[in-house]
Amino acid sequence: MTLADVVLVTVRDGDLPAALCGLRDLQDGAVVLHASGGTDPEAELNALREAGHPVGTFHPIVPLADPDTGPTMLRGAWIGVDGDAPAITVAESLAAAIGAHVLAIPAGAKAGYHAAAVIAANFTAVLAAAAERTMRRAGLEAAQAHAAVSRLMRVSIDHVAALGPERALTGPAARGDMDTIERNIAALADDPAVRDLYVAATRIAIELARESRPLHP
Repeated sequence: MTLADVVLVTVRDGDLPAALCGLRDLQDGAVVLHASGGTDPEAELNALREAGHPVGTFHPIVPLADPDTGPTMLRGAWIGVDGDAPAITVAESLAAAIGAHVLAIPAGAKAGYHAAAVIAANFTAVLAAAAERTMRRAGLEAAQAHAAVSRLMRVSIDHVAALGPERALTGPAARGDMDTIERNIAALADDPAVRDLYVAATRIAIELARESRPLHP
């Protein structure tokens, strides 16, 4: 028998069903938490429930790209939690123990929650790559492009954190400068993927600008 009050399963999403199925001879009432923000294998989780084990999610909203810095990044991070009431209580206690904050995932909203986390974490790297690629295509050296883009993104993220996205928005969309937007799009004609990214992001930027700076007659 596994003598543990809490079992935390931290595997890739595709391996989660098998990992949950592999839990055998747990201590009576042991809580099972998994670290997936995007999936809940219902059959396997229900089997654990039927065996008397509360189940839930403990999903660190942290970009764990570097194993050396991962543990320190958890302090002050947000942890997405859901599941059975006893499991949520344990997840909250674990979060408090590592100095993290709890974000309760609404019932039935896990896919949308995870999509938002992907946008915030993974697409930051995508945006940086697109910006650096565009600078290199314009003739700048790779090292300079990386340094300039990294600095610009750090300052922009600081502004978003301090002011919120509405007040932090700058650039042609915030100014209503459609001529510049059209020139930018034309300059990206030879890189359709980045052009489409620019167009899609600009649409959201225009919506954001309109919401934060409503036009008056």
